[in-house]
Amino acid sequence: MPQFHASGIRAIRTEWQDEGAGVLRAEAILSLALPTAYQAEATRLATLGFKMGLLIRDGQQILSMVASAEPSEEDPRVSQDLTTVFGTPAGSVWVGRVFKRPPVPSYPVVDVAEYALELVLNGVSELPQMIPAPSRYGNDTSFAQSHLTALWVLQRPGRYGR
Repeated sequence: MPQFHASGIRAIRTEWQDEGAGVLRAEAILSLALPTAYQAEATRLATLGFKMGLLIRDGQQILSMVASAEPSEEDPRVSQDLTTVFGTPAGSVWVGRVFKRPPVPSYPVVDVAEYALELVLNGVSELPQMIPAPSRYGNDTSFAQSHLTALWVLQRPGRYGR
């Protein structure tokens, strides 16, 4: 996303859906800072949406991921692109997520697009867990061409301030 300045994921909260099975539900906000002349990129983002990669631990599974009420699905081509572009550390796996319809962001300030994220992750055994989460426009272009980086930090339930 060459015209964007930065991105970040602000963790909001986590809760166990099934602690015994290691099923954790996490909420966060993905922020994308657009350039000052933001209108063209905002229009492109509204049309294309975005795709995202999550580097999770072997043995874990994303049961669901939603952005601004739009569900995502795993895309093996995106997962393979992430693996090719970034490599995969031992004990980890890239999971590429795409959206059938572009999620609709809120704009808390005129040049920042924000998406409410919700992730349900299975196989969580140790917290905190850091999940690298690059994103780019939701088209067929590789992450090698451009991407934004972000880090989603999953804390133990009850560790977030309000």
